[in-house]
Amino acid sequence: MTTRDALNGGAGLRVSVGAILAAVAGLVLQVLAVLAASSWMAWLSLPATALIAGAVWMAARHQERAGDPAESLTTGSAAGGIAPRVGNAGPSPVDAVRPPVETQDPPRGIITDLTGFEEFRRIISTHIDRINGNTDTAAMDILADLRAIETEVNDLLAHLQNTDATHSVEDVLRKTEQQAAANRDDIARFQDKESELNHMAERRVEEIRSEVSSLDTHLEGIRGIAQSTRMLSINAAIEATRAGERGAGFNVIASEVRELAHRSADLAKAISEGLRTLESQLDASFRDIVFDRIATEQAMLDTLSEGITDLTATLEDLIAHQRETLLTAQQKGERLAPSVVNLIGSIQFQDITRQQLENVGKGVVAVEGLLGDIATALDRPDRGRAYAPRLHTVLDTMFHSYVMEAERAAHHGGTALSDTTVEDPPAIELF
Repeated sequence: MTTRDALNGGAGLRVSVGAILAAVAGLVLQVLAVLAASSWMAWLSLPATALIAGAVWMAARHQERAGDPAESLTTGSAAGGIAPRVGNAGPSPVDAVRPPVETQDPPRGIITDLTGFEEFRRIISTHIDRINGNTDTAAMDILADLRAIETEVNDLLAHLQNTDATHSVEDVLRKTEQQAAANRDDIARFQDKESELNHMAERRVEEIRSEVSSLDTHLEGIRGIAQSTRMLSINAAIEATRAGERGAGFNVIASEVRELAHRSADLAKAISEGLRTLESQLDASFRDIVFDRIATEQAMLDTLSEGITDLTATLEDLIAHQRETLLTAQQKGERLAPSVVNLIGSIQFQDITRQQLENVGKGVVAVEGLLGDIATALDRPDRGRAYAPRLHTVLDTMFHSYVMEAERAAHHGGTALSDTTVEDPPAIELF
């Protein structure tokens, strides 16, 4: 039968206070060893160490003052009750089997609380082991996610470097500028050709004007011949009238008329040739101005069209390259998304770990207060005044402060007073 059975079951066992205090000191050292082993709880172990050591020393001092090294310690049947619980987590799994607590005299009640610290040590140790394990797992998950993100980012950067997007864009812009400059040169040549054709048309017009002036001169000659012919015909008529049938001068007149006829024929021929030359020059002018211009403009337009086609192809290559780059970045982003989500979940899990450590810290603070009360009870003059053990109240308060089933299961796993079982915590808990 254990000391706890003897104290809580009413068997009337007599126990040496010095032996109990030695056992309690050993349990305290175990608790401190567990707390000190966790870097998370190192800051919590110092005040607990001081208070527990003080309580043990003061208990030994008061036992020496009482002069009874083997005081009879007997616990009667339970008559008291457990302090009200907080929260809405339901009854503690140890409530059903923990015996009711009665108000006892200080040494007996204090020893009841001190012998119960083994249970507190197991609960704290279970919590710390579970939190450390979960924290290590979460840290490894975060590290793996960060490595995955680093790999994807490096792949994306390598892709961008291999595709040489910056230089590609610069090359495209340079080619575009060159093509635009070539198009500007073509337009300048087109304008020069247009100016040359205009000057040629002006020269053709001047030549036509010269031919027209020449025709005017020939026409003046024809008009002069016609005038002379009229005068001769008048003279011939006068002579014929005067001579009657004797007109010897008619031969001269006839000769002059024939000469005038020849001159008229020559002038008509010259006029005809001039008109044919004028027609030929007009045809040549229209051919040069119209057909040659059309051919030149068509050639220049073809050149411009080729330049625009090359520019369009270059821009299409640039767009395709940018589209490929964006698609690669999108694919890399999609592969990064799960790692980022997992990383966020791991960070949230660290917050859960922080809450769990806060609960453990609150439990340690409560135990510190309890040890202070024990030290006060041992040190006060009226030691005979009743003392109500309340370690079980601290443990129940811890149990009802949990927000996750995993914490309650860990608490139950470190409790030795219960034969009941609790269901396994769910794989996913909302918090």
